[in-house]
Amino acid sequence: MRKLHKTCIALLMAAALTLSPTLSQVSHAADLQEQSDELKKKQQEVEKKQKDAEKKKSEQTQELKDLENEQNALEQDVKTLNKNIASVRNEIQTTEDEVTKTNEDIEQLNKDIEVAEKQRDDMYDKMKDQIVYAYERESGVTMLTMLLESGSMSEFLNRAQYIIAIQTYNEKVLSEYAAAVETISAKSSELSKKQSDLDAYSKTLDSKQSELNRLLGITSDKLDLKNAQVADAKADMDEIDKQIKGYKSQVAAIEQQVTEANIAMAKQVAAAQAAAAAEAAKKRQEAQATIDALSTYKAKLDKVKGEYDALVSAAGTAKTNMDTATQALQDAQNALESAKSTQGSQDAVNTAQANVSTAETALTTAQENFAAGTGTQEEVDAAQKNLSDAQDALTRAQNALNNVKSAEDALKAAQDKYNAASQAYAPYAQNIASKKTELDAAQAEYDKAAAAAEEAKQLIANNSSSSGYSSSAGQAYSASASESEILAAILQAEAGNQGYDGKLAVASVIMNRVYSPVFKQNAIRDVVYAKNQFEPTRREMVVRVNGEWVKTGMTVMEYYLANPGAVSQETRNVAAAALSGARYGNMNQLFFMTPAALTYCINHGWPKADKVVDQFTLGGHTFFNVAP
Repeated sequence: MRKLHKTCIALLMAAALTLSPTLSQVSHAADLQEQSDELKKKQQEVEKKQKDAEKKKSEQTQELKDLENEQNALEQDVKTLNKNIASVRNEIQTTEDEVTKTNEDIEQLNKDIEVAEKQRDDMYDKMKDQIVYAYERESGVTMLTMLLESGSMSEFLNRAQYIIAIQTYNEKVLSEYAAAVETISAKSSELSKKQSDLDAYSKTLDSKQSELNRLLGITSDKLDLKNAQVADAKADMDEIDKQIKGYKSQVAAIEQQVTEANIAMAKQVAAAQAAAAAEAAKKRQEAQATIDALSTYKAKLDKVKGEYDALVSAAGTAKTNMDTATQALQDAQNALESAKSTQGSQDAVNTAQANVSTAETALTTAQENFAAGTGTQEEVDAAQKNLSDAQDALTRAQNALNNVKSAEDALKAAQDKYNAASQAYAPYAQNIASKKTELDAAQAEYDKAAAAAEEAKQLIANNSSSSGYSSSAGQAYSASASESEILAAILQAEAGNQGYDGKLAVASVIMNRVYSPVFKQNAIRDVVYAKNQFEPTRREMVVRVNGEWVKTGMTVMEYYLANPGAVSQETRNVAAAALSGARYGNMNQLFFMTPAALTYCINHGWPKADKVVDQFTLGGHTFFNVAP
């Protein structure tokens, strides 16, 4: 466990804003802390037992491994002996097959001997018969007798040669028989010897098989004993595993009790904060509501002003349209009067038509008189000219009448446009006056709300800081890509489970330090890695793998920087907002801790405990300042 002072200094970087607890609450928190310390002591004792059991398990594991190695060696010996026995059995089978074959060969040889002896006996019998026949039939016959009885030398030679041939054949047969008998005899001796050798080898194999069976029995007994030892060792291992599992369960239960004690302490701290800060919080809430309401009044003012400006703009357009219509109406009236001034009327057209008729009559009369000789050509020409003038006058009268009608039509159209423009413009005067009255009222409401908001801001400013430190709200920071990652990583490490506001509050502490003259570090990297400030820069990261906590060999900061995917998108959004100047509630705090940690420091002799000010709690952290 770290020394008290170092613990408090380190925890200052992680605290949540809270008010000082009452004495009774502090006493209860101290009782809870003692309970937590006792639980941790008990946890250490159980963890020691668990460690001893795991050490014993390690030793037992090695012993089991040795037994299993011996077991495997004996199993291999049994396999080797069984293999050797099988080999001997194969040799015995082969020898027995050879003995059978030899016996069969001896039996066949005996049969061959019987056949040869029978052939020999038959040969003897034939030879006897030949001799008996020769002696009985030709007793006393000699070669001389055979010669003298022969009719010729040739017959004599033939007879002699026949006798010699028979004798030679008999001698050859007897010789072959003797050789065969000798061969059979030799082979019989060889087979007898082989049979004797095979019988001796068979006895040797039987002896060898008996020895191997004896060794197999001994080795099998040893293997059975070793199997029993291995089973006992595994049973011991299972028992040790049960003990370790039981110890782990006890540790987990104690950890849960510690957590509950810490939660209870946090609740006590929260209760103390709530009791001490109720009135101040109410005032701040009312003041903040007043400030927030200003936006509503501003929105209303902007809406009414927009409507007023729109009315004025529309009225201007309508007025322009009406002025244009008025001018067009005046122009049409002037055009009609001008047309009428040229005597453009139906009476003038009728008069001109009557003058044309009169001129036509006068021309006819002049032409008739000229034809009768009572008139002159000059009179006809004068009448012709009068008719032409009357026709021209009629044309001018008709044109003038047409111009008057066109001017009257144009005047009517201009009048219609004027009437429409006048009707469109008429309502605007009243509407603009009404909207102007509404705009003036909205402006008055906004001015009143703005004044109240300024007072509320001053109230919040007066009640929010006892340290004199200012907030860095609104100050944007130009961060490099690596600094952006560092800020996101430290927010994930310190407040990954605190929600958006909790992360923004931690980010506010970091940014306030960047801009605060209290700290010499004025860059995000320097603030985060300042000595003994943010614990994640020193504490090793552990992760859960297959239900077990495994060390990564990296600090928490190194882990999140090496694994950017582990940083949530919400955390990155908070980091981006903080770099743009966003802060939580315009806070000016420079420190944060867990409520329990801050309470512990305050109650255990932290030298600056009486200087903790500007506290407020948000989620799992208490944010505060230390007065100069």
